Amino acid sequence: MGLVGFMLRSIRTPGLLVLLGLHCAACGEGTPPGGDVPEPDGSSPVVLNELMASNDAVLADEAGEFDDWLELHNKSEAEVDLGGWLLSGGPRSAEEPFVLPEGSRIDAGGYLVVWADDDPEQGDLHTDFKLARVGETLVLYLSDGEAADSVTFPEQQADISWARQPDGTGEWQSSSSPSPGAAND
Repeated sequence: MGLVGFMLRSIRTPGLLVLLGLHCAACGEGTPPGGDVPEPDGSSPVVLNELMASNDAVLADEAGEFDDWLELHNKSEAEVDLGGWLLSGGPRSAEEPFVLPEGSRIDAGGYLVVWADDDPEQGDLHTDFKLARVGETLVLYLSDGEAADSVTFPEQQADISWARQPDGTGEWQSSSSPSPGAAND
């Protein structure tokens, strides 16, 4: 059994579900008692950098659809292989996070857009969950299950992103100048 199979089984255990607890106001789901959301230690070279939970006209995917998206940023000076890393957003993916496929790489100082569109059949970087426009917690995990980064975002407006400013390290805030796949203004 590979690590991913083990991770998915482990994620279903009650103790670990507490660590993966998410808040999804639209679903009526809350963080488990104690409000435990994984606390990253800040050492990950790759972070969540920008997201859009209500994309009406900013960026179309390969199928021409304006879907939710999130952006990962590699702060390091070396390429990072993201194969086996996990993304969790919404209550369903807390039990079975989306696994980034083998061969997913992000260049040194680079950016990677992942479509949070619940259309995994459209390609490797299309998750099996959507972002909640009303807000939720999104978590990026290393392949070993440790939290690499997380963000809890509030209700979103159409075509306004939620982004780190300054890029890669700053506080999260609304941005009327979305920059998927590039540095945040």
